[in-house]
Amino acid sequence: MRWHLQDTTRSHTFNPLLGGTPEEVAERVFNSFEFDNSYYESIQYEIFSQVLRIFAQAKVVPTFLRLYQAIKSPSTLYEMATLTKDATLVEWAGAFKAQTPPEREQKTSGLLASLGHFAFGTHAKPGLLKRRDNGD
Repeated sequence: MRWHLQDTTRSHTFNPLLGGTPEEVAERVFNSFEFDNSYYESIQYEIFSQVLRIFAQAKVVPTFLRLYQAIKSPSTLYEMATLTKDATLVEWAGAFKAQTPPEREQKTSGLLASLGHFAFGTHAKPGLLKRRDNGD
C-alpha cells in the first residue's frame, strides 16, 4: 500500500508525518514528491530531514504548515533548535539561518512548493494524506 496525492478517491486517511524516525518520515514524504534535479532533491531532502530532527528533539508535533513555516523562517527554526540542546542541530540551524535569502530560496523553493500543497491546498486538512488500496 502506498499513498498518492493525485488519487484520493480510493484511499484511506494517512498522516505520513507521524510514526517513525525523522529519516523514515522524510522518506515517506519525499516518495510523494517529484524532482527534476537530483542535486536539489538531495539538498532539499537534507533540509527536510534536519528540520524534522529539530522538531523531534524539541518535542514539537510536525504538521505541514509548521514545517513550511519553520523552513521559511530560519530564525524561528534556530530558536527551536536551541531548545533541543543538541549542538549538531543548533550548528546546522545556525548555518541555515546564516545563508542569504536568495541562497536559501534557491535551495528550498521546490521543497516549499511541494509542502505548500499540504499546508495550504486542498490536502491541508491537518497534515493528512491518502493511501491507495490498490498496491500503488
